[in-house]
Amino acid sequence: MFQILAALLILGTPATNTLCPVMGDPVDAKSKIVEVKGMEYRVCCPVCIKKLTAAPEKYLNTDGTPKNAPKK
Repeated sequence: MFQILAALLILGTPATNTLCPVMGDPVDAKSKIVEVKGMEYRVCCPVCIKKLTAAPEKYLNTDGTPKNAPKK
């Protein structure tokens, strides 16, 4: 059990977002992935990787969800 938990911590949380956290454009399984604070996010382009890693608090809520995530 400990090995599974340790593996999850090392790998981070897989990207599940459907919109780029920076530009808001749709993203899919073929989109680029960036890891920020142990969580993965799909982004629409390399410029968004730089913006998201430089200022994650601008694009992500404190719980790690993108600020532009669709409301449930």
